[in-house]
Amino acid sequence: MMFEQILDMIGKRAVRRVLLAAGVVVFFFCTDAFSSETSYEVSEVLKITSFSQFECRLKDYAYSKHARFKVQIRNVTLNPQISKGDATEYLSERLKNADHLTLENVQFRNYFRLVADVNVDTRDLSGELIRQKIALPISQIQEKPLPTKAPERSARRPAFRYTKPTSSQSPVPPRRRQVVTLQSLLETVVDVSAINEDTTVEEALDILADSVRPRLPFVILWNDLMANAMLQKDMPVGVGGFGRMKLRKALEVILHSLSSRAQTKLILAVEGQVITVGTRSGLLQKSRVQAYSVEDLMSIPSDADEDRLLDAVDNSSGGTRR
Repeated sequence: MMFEQILDMIGKRAVRRVLLAAGVVVFFFCTDAFSSETSYEVSEVLKITSFSQFECRLKDYAYSKHARFKVQIRNVTLNPQISKGDATEYLSERLKNADHLTLENVQFRNYFRLVADVNVDTRDLSGELIRQKIALPISQIQEKPLPTKAPERSARRPAFRYTKPTSSQSPVPPRRRQVVTLQSLLETVVDVSAINEDTTVEEALDILADSVRPRLPFVILWNDLMANAMLQKDMPVGVGGFGRMKLRKALEVILHSLSSRAQTKLILAVEGQVITVGTRSGLLQKSRVQAYSVEDLMSIPSDADEDRLLDAVDNSSGGTRR
């Protein structure tokens, strides 16, 4: 009897070990399958973000046909001799004129980002960028070599000694702090190329405010814009193609674009070194403070006041006080 119990115990342990090993194998298999590389056909190119990145939708993606993926072309980096604008324009024209676009060896990342070999009409796009000398393969980028010889130590500097100025030597006057006016900030030439047609109104105004230092003193009457101009924070600004221009001109262009879609004209008001954006009715409306006496509410009513109040209630209800 004891021998049978021992065999039964050994059998259960063996079964547990087999199940555990099988679970480990299934886990590694599933993990490898999740991260395995596959191929997809691009159904729509949505946006070109750089010379090696673009956003698109995949045709055969099983989980969602409307998912927006950010694609990174594998193993390329920008040629330092080529500007980012020219390289991005080349990629935009290449993808716009393509008849068939396929992603090979796809590796998914988080937040719908992926790295892949891009084939445009059966041609490798990364190889084409390298042949056109727009991009360089990452494998050819060499790190800065380490120095083979230790640098020689320079001569030791003499210790600094403070000498009190004599009566004939006048101390150096402190440097005055430079005062930056609102007018000088508005006339500053800034780079606002980050604003495009899809940028929201809130993001566009925030980019303009952060384009100068110190930050542009901005007050936006959002409640006024939503109530009188029907403009929301997340609405697209609807204008793009910016480059380097004066900050004042960029503000005027954006406000003109928003005014064309709003029910009223947007105004840029400057008062007290602060810029306020709103509608005409919102900027002209002034809040007025009215004071009321609360003496009657705080005082204790007399018997005569109570009688007058009861008589008024009786007269209004048509009854007779008992």
